[in-house]
Amino acid sequence: LEGIGEIQDWARHGSDWAQIEKNIKQVDKLANVHVSVKHTIQAPTFIGFPSLLTWCQDNRIPLVLGVVKKPEYLSLKALPVSIRDRVFENLKKLDESNNGSMSFDDLDSDTMNYQNIKDLFSETKFDPKLYNELKNYVQVFDTQKQKEKKLIDIYPEIFEHDQ
Repeated sequence: LEGIGEIQDWARHGSDWAQIEKNIKQVDKLANVHVSVKHTIQAPTFIGFPSLLTWCQDNRIPLVLGVVKKPEYLSLKALPVSIRDRVFENLKKLDESNNGSMSFDDLDSDTMNYQNIKDLFSETKFDPKLYNELKNYVQVFDTQKQKEKKLIDIYPEIFEHDQ
């Protein structure tokens, strides 16, 4: 999953979050099935990561993380630090509400927590060139997919940063 709700539907053309959620919950009820969510952290959907994490926790579904490295304009290098900090603040609140026990697996089979994620991306330097490439990518993506709702409608902060 790329997120929940509008973020998921934006990222995956033709996606219907309500149907996906219903299907996951139905499958999760089966005795012989283990459901987990695999999520790749990437710039266009990063703002929705705390909501996805909350949804997974509320539904007792394990979350496994990967991180986009290429193309670099989809990596967190392309996101201004101010945007990342807003997401980290939401993650910190989630961690505190879980008494510091928020954790999830990454694709390398390591258990990660809030501090690991923050450390990983705090060391990631913002690249204004990649930010411009990200904005161009999103505008082309929205146009080509003829999205009813564009990312700027869901996540206006991504376009509000002054370099």
